[in-house]
Amino acid sequence: MTDLIKAADALADALAKEKRAHERTIDQRDAMEEAFLSAYELVMREPMEWSSLYSTPEALRDMEECLTAYRQARESADGVASLRDQLAMSAPEAPHWYHHKDQHHYTGGLTGYEETLAHRQWSMDRMTSWRYSYADAMLAARIKAALDPQ
Repeated sequence: MTDLIKAADALADALAKEKRAHERTIDQRDAMEEAFLSAYELVMREPMEWSSLYSTPEALRDMEECLTAYRQARESADGVASLRDQLAMSAPEAPHWYHHKDQHHYTGGLTGYEETLAHRQWSMDRMTSWRYSYADAMLAARIKAALDPQ
């Protein structure tokens, strides 16, 4: 009789272990499905709607196409931004009149050390503004030259 009880206990333990493993598998599947749906919504900017004609393979294909298009747009934008930055760094010194334009807005009402710091910040801001104005003008000239059928 004790052997029968031991066998029944062992069988109950094995069934409980199998049940826990099955529940863990279900929990993992549910977590993976939730993560996939969140990723889909993040990439596609809309929740996924399951149907017999639209499931995981189709969703993965659409996500890949969307990410590829985003990557290509980003790479072309980075190329333009880096060219703009290069042109800005090669800008000549700003003309004298450009440095003194609107200076009173930065330093008005300040005294002593505060005015010195404000003036330095104003000078850096103006130089950056000048460099990027120059870069934008150079880019515009390059685009116009490329489009002009001369």
